[in-house]
Amino acid sequence: MKPHGPVSPPTFARRDPGFISWLTRLALAIGTGAALAGTPRAPTLPIQPKPDVNPLSFFEGKLVLDFEERARFEYRDNNYDLDSGLNSSTDDSWLLQRARLGARYAPSEW
Repeated sequence: MKPHGPVSPPTFARRDPGFISWLTRLALAIGTGAALAGTPRAPTLPIQPKPDVNPLSFFEGKLVLDFEERARFEYRDNNYDLDSGLNSSTDDSWLLQRARLGARYAPSEW
């Protein structure tokens, strides 16, 4: 067992001239960095969002056309039998496609 006695402070807390000199240089570098940064720029104007423009809108928005198209590919193999040697009637591949055309007519504001 070690005898209880005075405990010396950690190395960084001692008054080491090299350590204090290093801290002083760091503080000066941080403090002069703001002074050397230059003058602040004038604030820029906020970006204005563009208004929504619908190319399929006619007669000041009274008639609006809409088109939607979707496609997907599916491949199913061994869903029910879990045997790659057997081909059941559910093992197949498909290309599915859907197209929709819509129109909205609003003669007056509601």
